[in-house]
Amino acid sequence: MTSPRALATRSLALGAGLVFLASACGDDSTDSVIEEVIEQRVGGDGSVSIEGEDSEISVNQGSELPSEWPVDVVKPDGLAIDSSSMLAVDQEFAIALFGTARTDPSEFIDSYSAALISSGFEQTANFEGEHSATRSLSNGTWTVLVGMVDDGFNEAIVTVSVRPET
Repeated sequence: MTSPRALATRSLALGAGLVFLASACGDDSTDSVIEEVIEQRVGGDGSVSIEGEDSEISVNQGSELPSEWPVDVVKPDGLAIDSSSMLAVDQEFAIALFGTARTDPSEFIDSYSAALISSGFEQTANFEGEHSATRSLSNGTWTVLVGMVDDGFNEAIVTVSVRPET
């Protein structure tokens, strides 16, 4: 059973992911879509999907990689996906995955970054702190952020986000 602290930490990570997604595709319509998600209660299967005139957001509980995952972005093997989200606005979209690493989170970041680099990505940024790390990689078409947050009390939360290069 997941502890209340773990649920709070994962909710915080999901919120951070939604902020990333909104900034990737954001405009004024994004704000209204996010407000609707916050106001709507989550269904029994843990998923929410809201469609607007020119936007869509979906948040899903479960271990499946979203069908919208780009075929030219390496799948994150070694990530136990707990939830995912997708935000689409005006033909652009971003996807975020939230979960735990099947190995040490830092090792997952290293191995996934290496897999991306082997497939043609270049590391463009690296941020490391006492309890967190994030790397940004790009191949000219896609930007991938891979990171983790470890509060020291629960399993570290790992995120993988993909959005089109701007």
